[in-house]
Amino acid sequence: MPDQIDEETKVKRQDVLMSIQDKVLTKYNKSLIGRTVTVLTEGYDRSAGCYYGRSYAESLDVDGKIFFLSPDKKVEPGEFVKVRINDEIDGDPIGDRVEA
Repeated sequence: MPDQIDEETKVKRQDVLMSIQDKVLTKYNKSLIGRTVTVLTEGYDRSAGCYYGRSYAESLDVDGKIFFLSPDKKVEPGEFVKVRINDEIDGDPIGDRVEA
């Protein structure tokens, strides 16, 4: 297309937007700390050693996942569990499964 901006300007603008998005995401994730959310379990991450899934607020292919531990009970994919959020790492909330 004619009249495009140069590549350097595109990269700078993208960096600014990603920085803002990072701050928004971190603020949102920190607001979840201490709250209990319902998570649809998607699977188990062997390298992280925990389960993962999404609440109603995480969109597939757009948002991150919620990672959680469940040391006393195996959780199956497709199972809804209550997760108390206690931290966030790299843009993803992390927590522990709690009894409903």
